Amino acid sequence: MKKRMDRAWRWLAVNMGKHARYVSIVGLVITIIMGFGLTNLDFATDQDAYLNKNEQVYKDNVEYQDLFGGQAMLGAIRIEEGTTLEEFLSPKNLKIFQEIEKTLVANDSIEAVATPYNTMVLSDTLIQKAAPTEAQVKQLADGEITAANLPTQALPTTSIAGVSLDTATAAAKADGDTDEAEARDKDFGETATRLLAIPEADRTLDNIEWRKFLLYDNTGAVRESLLPFFPNPQTTQIVTRLKGLSLIHIFIVGYGILAQAIVAFDGALENWVPYSFTGGATSAQDLLSTIAAAILSMSTLVLSVTIVARCV
Repeated sequence: MKKRMDRAWRWLAVNMGKHARYVSIVGLVITIIMGFGLTNLDFATDQDAYLNKNEQVYKDNVEYQDLFGGQAMLGAIRIEEGTTLEEFLSPKNLKIFQEIEKTLVANDSIEAVATPYNTMVLSDTLIQKAAPTEAQVKQLADGEITAANLPTQALPTTSIAGVSLDTATAAAKADGDTDEAEARDKDFGETATRLLAIPEADRTLDNIEWRKFLLYDNTGAVRESLLPFFPNPQTTQIVTRLKGLSLIHIFIVGYGILAQAIVAFDGALENWVPYSFTGGATSAQDLLSTIAAAILSMSTLVLSVTIVARCV
């Protein structure tokens, strides 16, 4: 068996040596064809590549992403040292974040965007707007009105947040949890005192004291509900939700749109560290870049061997 294999290899080597020019040409043509084919490779990065369509987890995932969107992209912006959150969220910077939001939501691949601007607007709405009636809840759900159409309330007890806290306190009392009920009552009293200390006419995002009230709880820490957008005193985040069931390359494109939207206002945005913007798509982008580089290296190696063989 070994002798037959040796004879076969010697015969192949001798005949390929006799026709080296043709062998080189054929090898070169095959390499070119393979190299061209590599450009048409498509990575399967959608849900079908990981889950079977008949599985319940796939169906649940589709339903969830239809309701809430797909992958989330986090863009973190570092605030300049010595600048507080309330100073960074100046009227000028909030206006810029509003423009960034408009740019992002206009893109077809993006489902929703949360910026420092609409985060502060939401907090302001919860504090100042009256709790909606049943009819208004339906109108809000149908898109007939927005929260801005709700009447403004001067008293903290009648606002959306006030009614929610009062309901939670009543539930704690009904459950017999006196410690939680007392803690909520105490915290609500301190919050109301801070709120009423700011004149109603000054409760706008242009007023730094009002921004401080919206940002910080009674202990001076960033409100827990705002931590996803302001994880620490020197960082703010833009949270972007892509359309449901997006491919990884769409994820990377979305990240590029997010980064470009920030860089476009580089000279206008105040009190941030330039080019400190980071996002969550870089790992996926690096992965695909590494795979592409490996394929290119293999193709180059094959081509080099072919050329050397032809020269010999």
